[in-house]
Amino acid sequence: MQVQAALTLFERSLVKYGLRYTTILCDGDCRTYRALSEAGVYGYIKIVKEDCINHVEKRMGTNLRTLKSKSGGEESLGGKGRLTGELITKLSRYYGWALKSHKGNVEETQKAVMATYHHVTSNDAVSDHSLCPTGPDSWCRQNAAVAQGEPTPRVRTEYLTENSRTFQGFQG
Repeated sequence: MQVQAALTLFERSLVKYGLRYTTILCDGDCRTYRALSEAGVYGYIKIVKEDCINHVEKRMGTNLRTLKSKSGGEESLGGKGRLTGELITKLSRYYGWALKSHKGNVEETQKAVMATYHHVTSNDAVSDHSLCPTGPDSWCRQNAAVAQGEPTPRVRTEYLTENSRTFQGFQG
């Protein structure tokens, strides 16, 4: 239904209104985009696909939950000090925030995503908040405390183990 409706709207837009829709906002399902591209409704003019940030954020959470459920045995990602439902939600929200607050700036978006990674893998022994925003209004409580001249808060260890940085080759 969506595919046919989009094809109808796009095909008649030029004839009826003299305009071309050159961008389509998608929610993760690319059937409509694929159908429009294959139909070549505007000839050589390509239609660009844009993904909804909220759906990208949701897919991050879904993929992390899938990863957690597929990993089993001794090195399970689930359980205390590992990838919990609460941490997945937190990571997904930070990821969505990074995308929304730095749209149009790929380098800043990448830096914000990596700040999230370094932030949640930091602990009292190995603390890395160098990529987190600074200043008293920072979402990073460690950097906000430093900016206000207060002692830094202790890390919630239920998220962490002593070898929490398990992603080898992950660069920030």
